[in-house]
Parts: sequence; structure tokens; C-alpha cells
Amino acid sequence: VSKEKGTRSASCSRRMLATARATASSVCTGGRRTPVLAPAVPWPPPAHALPLPAARPAVEGVRVFPGVPYAAIPRIRPLELDLYLPARAAALVPAVVFLHGGGWQLGSRHSAGVAYAEWSPSPFERLAQAGIAVASVDYRLTGEAQWPAQLYDAKAAVRWLRARADEIGIDAT
Repeated sequence: VSKEKGTRSASCSRRMLATARATASSVCTGGRRTPVLAPAVPWPPPAHALPLPAARPAVEGVRVFPGVPYAAIPRIRPLELDLYLPARAAALVPAVVFLHGGGWQLGSRHSAGVAYAEWSPSPFERLAQAGIAVASVDYRLTGEAQWPAQLYDAKAAVRWLRARADEIGIDAT
């Protein structure tokens, strides 16, 4: 193998690595990359487009859907929300989006805060019993992404809720 051919092979290898996402594989011939396409594979829909999971048991008059994905951002954890809905509503119900405290640095969608830790039913369940839907939203913390990513995540949750308003039974206006 000549030095010149070795250089071409290395150059071709770099190009093949750079385009590996676009094609299933590539063949390098004479310093040129020839894509070899994989057969079409039906990809499943993104998690945020799937139907709602089954509701888990909660206090009387409340349906809870924990860990519902609302956005899929490449190379990060799925963004999820917990949905608390009134069990039986004749009409569309108003909704509240809850963003946990913590200065964008810490916290979780699972809790309304230390002051409410011992409440039973939880503040979210109490609102749902009163006929108000609650979406408790997770967002990327500042250790994961810089501001304004947290704002973008909150806006994505609102968009998801509006897109699914009829299915969920909430008033999107």
C-alpha cells in the first residue's frame, strides 16, 4: 500500500464517519465514498406522540398519569410531566401548569415543595378533585442546559398540552 493510497483511505474514513448518520454504511473505492443504503425500517413514533399510559390509582375522583413524555430532545433524558385529571368531567376542564421551584437548579415534578410534603392528598390531587387539571412538568436543570432552555422546555409542555387537549379533556384556550 502506497503512502498516497493510505492518505486517501484515511480521508475516506473520515468522510465515512462524518456521514455515518445519513447512511447505514459506506464503501470506499478509490478515495470516494459510495453510500450503501439500508432497507427501510419502520421507526416507532417518538415517545411524546404515543397514546397516554394507563392511569395509576389515586385519591377518589382523580386520575393520575405519571411520567408522560412531552418532548424528545436528542442526547438528553426524556422530558416528562405528571398529569392529574378529574375522574369524571362532563365538559372540558381548566388546566394549571406547575413548574417546580429550585431556581432552575434543583427540584422535581414529583413534589410541590417541602411545605407540602406531608399533605394527603397532595396539592395536585386536591386541585384535580376540585375540577382543575394539573400538569406538573420536569424541565432541564441548569446543570444540564443553560438558560433559556428551561423556558423552552416549559413552552414545549404547554404546546403538548394544547395539542392533546381534546384527548385529555382540558380547555386549551
